[in-house]
Amino acid sequence: MPTRKRRNSRKTGSHKFFWGILLAGAALTAACYFPSPDDREAAPDSEEKGIEIQSVPNAPDIPQYGEPKAQDSQADERSDRKDKGTEQTSLGDKVRAFANQTVKTAEKQVRETTGNSLSGKKSSDSGSQPGKAASQDAQKTQSRVTSPANGKVRLAVCIDDAGRDLNSQRVYEGLGIPLTLAVMPNEPHTSEAAAEWKSKGMPVIIHQPMESVSGKGMEKIVIKDSMSDEQIRSLIRQSIQQIPQASGMNNHQGSKATTDKRVMKIVMSELASRNMFFFDSATNTYTEADKAAALYHVPYARNNLFVDNSADVDAICRMIQKGAERARKNGSAIIIGHCRPNTAAAFKKMVPKLKAEGIEFVYLSSLTGK
Repeated sequence: MPTRKRRNSRKTGSHKFFWGILLAGAALTAACYFPSPDDREAAPDSEEKGIEIQSVPNAPDIPQYGEPKAQDSQADERSDRKDKGTEQTSLGDKVRAFANQTVKTAEKQVRETTGNSLSGKKSSDSGSQPGKAASQDAQKTQSRVTSPANGKVRLAVCIDDAGRDLNSQRVYEGLGIPLTLAVMPNEPHTSEAAAEWKSKGMPVIIHQPMESVSGKGMEKIVIKDSMSDEQIRSLIRQSIQQIPQASGMNNHQGSKATTDKRVMKIVMSELASRNMFFFDSATNTYTEADKAAALYHVPYARNNLFVDNSADVDAICRMIQKGAERARKNGSAIIIGHCRPNTAAAFKKMVPKLKAEGIEFVYLSSLTGK
């Protein structure tokens, strides 16, 4: 009988060890699929560094100030998004709590069985602590990712929709900081806006209208996924002819076009042949632009924040400050404003403040690798 008890005890210990490992693995897997709220919040800032945010290709446009949407509809959309975000955060919190508890239980079972901890077991060969070493390596990697270049915090600003309002453009010209101007083709002041900005020694890119998911408020001439390859190429060449000073391109709207693999490949092939870069305005959380750019070796960057979804100067100032905080957190950030009076007034107010805080304004191209 004592022998049988010892055998049963060994079996029970083996079972506990097996189930402990299994539960720990399941818990860690669940934790990976439900990142913390901080991780989700930081994800848009990290996209430029290669962390892709997955979403459905037909996700709605990121709202931009001036689009023809009713205020009550916007309020409903914000409320829906808030409710969904709360539900997702609550579920994620529950799963993470379950995962943490399961890991602790599993470790306890393993310790009871083997006398060792899952994360604290010492290697008999080297006497080192693998868990601690891995943690140190992760911290070093994270430090390399988030540390500002040469200790500086860099903020790139792109001003969209130029070619419509020269007065607002001239406010930006007088700020005395590096700014990139995105000029729209087929506008009343397209040629003048591009030539004047370039004469100040600052870079111009093409603000190319592209098809949106909603199809609302689009320009008369836009790149659509229903176009043939040659039609898309012809439209891009027309834009370049209108804005020959351009060193790059970004999309105006385009939440549908930028998710189309064929369209993005055509765009990138045209840009590659002219040594131009592409700046993704990020009007959809999913994009094919980054993969197409990599395929054609086109320098690429992605927007982190629209600062003027509101027309209120103080609200825009707060968003500009938020962009600076993201730059401080990640070492760099890219924000988009528009060629409008209130946005220009907000930047005029915020630039001295941010410079005093140590923010270094840089050209967009410096964050594309071009």
